[in-house]
Parts: sequence; C-alpha cells; structure tokens
Amino acid sequence: MRLGPGGGLSLSDIWSGLALSKARCVVLGACESGLTRAQIGSEYAGFAGAFFSAGARAVVGSLWEVNQLATAVLLADCLGRIGAGEDVPGALSAAQRALRTTTRDALIQWIADYLPELQPTLNVAMAEMPACPFAHPDDWAGFFAAGC
Repeated sequence: MRLGPGGGLSLSDIWSGLALSKARCVVLGACESGLTRAQIGSEYAGFAGAFFSAGARAVVGSLWEVNQLATAVLLADCLGRIGAGEDVPGALSAAQRALRTTTRDALIQWIADYLPELQPTLNVAMAEMPACPFAHPDDWAGFFAAGC
C-alpha cells in the first residue's frame, strides 16, 4: 500500500509493526482496497484483515474502481459522521444514501468549499454531469464497512 512518495506499508508491516487497538476505524479509500488478493501459503490475505489483526475495530474499503470525486465526497461525509459519534456501518450507509441524492449544484458547492484549487477544472466537467451525478450504484455501492 502506497502512502505517498517513497512511503508504503506491506501486509507484513501492518501485521507486525502496527498497534491499532485504539483505532476506531481504518478507511481504505483506494480502488479495490477491500479485496483479498495476496495468497500466503493456503490462506488469502488483504489489507482489511491485516488492519483487524493489528487491532483496528472497523475497516472501510472499496471492492471496485470508484470515481475519485465520488470517493472524496463519500468518505468526507462518512468520516464526518464517524467523528460526530455515529457507528461506522451506519455512518457509511448514511453517506452512501446522501451521495446517491447529491445534486450537481450541491456538488459544485462542495468542490468550492473543499477543493477550491480544482474548481475551474471540475466546473467544466460538471456542466455535462446529470442532475444527480452519483446516483448510479457504481459510484457508491462498492464501499463496505466491516467490524463494529
């Protein structure tokens, strides 16, 4: 897992080097981050399982490639809800419902508030989006919450 330029974590780094017993939730926002891919002997392993082994109480991940803007809006809402005290599965579900009904105008305002440097570029693309740009399940249903 890449964490930035020159930095990253492997599954073994997570299992052996992280102590996450105080972590309420680990959010894996990258595409397909919730899939189990690595085969170790006869077992399959993935980042969600590794973070649980390191002590995380809940993990949010993605099962398929999801639009980057949809992911940003969804996870910002989800994390805000978790920070406000909602349980992780409930926060993700509420954020998914909200994203489905987000209007183009609300999205333009969200971009202005949280991604102002991208606003000129994204506004051109926004003009061609439908009234509810992320209504399709491809944009929100790929995320899952596991744990408590």
